[in-house]
Amino acid sequence: MKIWLLWIVLMSQALWAEVSINTNEVEIRNFEIEYFIDDSKEMNLSAIQQATFTPTSNRKVLASDATNIWVRIKIRNTTSLSQDIFLHNSAGYVYKELEFYELQKHKETKYTYANLEKNIGMELIHGSDFIYQLRLDANQDTILYIRLETFAYQYFEFLIFDKQNSQKELIGKHLISLVLVSMLLALVFYNILFYFSTKFKDYLYYSTYIFFIVIWTGYEFGLFAHYFGILEANGMILNFAVVFGNIFMFLFVQVLLNTKQNYPKEHKWLNIIIIAFIFNLLTIPYDLYFALEFFMLTGIIIIMVYIPIGISIYRKRDPYIKYLGLGQFIVVLFGIVSQLFYEGLIDYNFFTRRSFGLGVILEAFLFSYLLSYRIKQLQENQRIAKEQNIFYDDKLKALNQLLDNIAHQWKQPLSQINTSIMIVDIELQKHKFHSTTVEKRLNDIENFSHYLSQTIDDFKSIYDNRQIKSEFNLSQTIQDSFTTIEAIYERYKIEIIWEFDSSIVVESYANHLQQVILIILNNAKDALMEAHIQNPKVYISTYRDSKSATIKIADNGGGVDAKIEERLFEPNFSTKVDGQGIGLYMARKIVVELMGGELGFENRDNGVCFFIKLDLMQN
Repeated sequence: MKIWLLWIVLMSQALWAEVSINTNEVEIRNFEIEYFIDDSKEMNLSAIQQATFTPTSNRKVLASDATNIWVRIKIRNTTSLSQDIFLHNSAGYVYKELEFYELQKHKETKYTYANLEKNIGMELIHGSDFIYQLRLDANQDTILYIRLETFAYQYFEFLIFDKQNSQKELIGKHLISLVLVSMLLALVFYNILFYFSTKFKDYLYYSTYIFFIVIWTGYEFGLFAHYFGILEANGMILNFAVVFGNIFMFLFVQVLLNTKQNYPKEHKWLNIIIIAFIFNLLTIPYDLYFALEFFMLTGIIIIMVYIPIGISIYRKRDPYIKYLGLGQFIVVLFGIVSQLFYEGLIDYNFFTRRSFGLGVILEAFLFSYLLSYRIKQLQENQRIAKEQNIFYDDKLKALNQLLDNIAHQWKQPLSQINTSIMIVDIELQKHKFHSTTVEKRLNDIENFSHYLSQTIDDFKSIYDNRQIKSEFNLSQTIQDSFTTIEAIYERYKIEIIWEFDSSIVVESYANHLQQVILIILNNAKDALMEAHIQNPKVYISTYRDSKSATIKIADNGGGVDAKIEERLFEPNFSTKVDGQGIGLYMARKIVVELMGGELGFENRDNGVCFFIKLDLMQN
C-alpha cells in the first residue's frame, strides 16, 4: 500500500510544471508555474502539499478577493555545473507578507519569511523586486512553495536569472517608466513658469494635477519602491494622489471652459464632482481600505455624471471640449482596461499592468497640447479684439465727425429760426396783434428748435468716447439715453414700462453706459419688429442691493434661440442679415473691462432680459 501511495506521489510530481536550466547564462522570462488560492489563510505546508494547484504562466493577475495564494515552482539544473539562481518577483513591493519553502527530495531544506508591515525580511527587497536566492548543484532539482499575501489585489511576475542578469534587470527595468515620469515633471515646471508669467489659473491647476499624477504614477509603476524604498506597506496612502489629481483636473476644466460664466448649470455639477472627491479624502482617517473602495465606486458614478456634462457642453460648440473629451475618453478607456486587469479578467502584460497610468500620461500630454492651442486662440482673439476696437474707435470718430457737421449745419439755421421767432413776436407786440393760436404756434416752433438742438447735443454727449468717470444718477442717465431713440419707439408703437429707483447713484462712465443701453434698446426694437409682435413692450427697471446696482431691459420679442445663446457676445456674430456683430460684443467689453461690471441675459416668459450690474457709490 505504501509503495502504491509513493508511486502516486512520484507520478503527480512528474506532471508538475518544471523550469529547466540548461545553460550557464540564465535569463528565463517565460515559463509555467502553479498556484492555489487559500481563502482560509490558515493552510500550512503539509496541507498545501495535498492541495490541487492550477497551472498558469509566470505572469498572472487573480480576482481582487484572492489576497492569499500559494505558488509552486519546480526548478531543475540540467547542467554539469552548480548554479546560483535568483528568483525575482517584480511586483514584490505590493505584498504584505511572504513565505518561501524550499524542498529537495521531499524534505524542507530552507524556510524564509518576510512581513513588510513589520519590516521583517527586508533584505529580500531589492528596489521594487522580491528576490529569493537558491543554489542548485549539477543535475539537482528543487521545489519552491511560496505564499503571497497582498493588501488588496493579487498579481505577480516571476523571473529567473543568474547573478549578472539579475543585476541587469534591477538596473534597467524602470528606464521607460522613469523617462515618462521625467517628461511629466518637465510639464509641471513648464506650466508653473507659464502660470507665473501669465497668472492664468488653468496653468496652475494643470501643473498641480500633473504633479499629483507624477506621485501616483511613480508609486504605481514601482519607481518609488525602486529608488526610495516606498512599498505598499508604508506608502498605500499615495494611491490617493490620483484623487487629489482629479480634484485639480476638474478645477482645470472649470477655468479652461469658464464654466461659471458660460455654462452655469454644468459648473454646478462639476462642483458636485469635486465635493465628492473631497468627501472621499475625508474618509481616509476612518478606514484606508474603505476609502480606496469608495474611490472606485465614486469613480464609476462620476464617469456616469461627467459624460452628460461633456455632451451638454459639446452641443453648445465650445472650442476646447473636443480635446477635453478625447483626453477623458482615453483615461476612461484605459481605466476600464486597468479595472479588468485588477479583477483578473485579462492577462498580465506591460500594457495591462500599467494601463491606467499610461492613459493618464496620454491625457496629460493631450491637455498640454490643448493649453498651447488655447494660447494660439487667445492670441487670435486678442488680434480680433484689437481690430474690433480699432473699427469701433474709427466708427465713433466718424460718427462724432458726422454729428459735428450736423451740429454745425443745423445749429446756425436753428439759431436763425429762434431769432426770427423773436422778431415776429416783437412785431406782433408792436402792432398790438394778439392771437392765442399764433402765440402757441410760435412757442411750439421755439420748443421744437430747442429740442432739435438739445438732441444733437445729446447724441454728441453719448458718443463722446473720452473716458470721463463721474458720479451720476442711474435712472436719469437711462432716461437721457432713451430720449435719443424715443421717436423711433413711438413710430413703431413700442410701449415702454418704467420701474425706477431714482435714488441710485453710481460712479462710472455715463457716456459709455448710454452707448450700451442704446445698443440693447436698438436690438430689442429690431427683435420686436422681426417677430411681428402685436403689442410690443420693453420693460426698463433699476434696483439695488447692498453692494451693486442693476439695470434690467426686457422685451416680449420671443427670446434668444438656445442654439446661439453661447455666441451672442462673440465678435462678428450677428442674427441680422446685414449685421456686423459688433454691438453686443462691444457692449460687454465696455461694461466688463472698462466699467468693471457684469452684462448678461436670460430668456424668460416670452422674451429676453438683459441685465447690467454696476458697483454702487461708496459713501
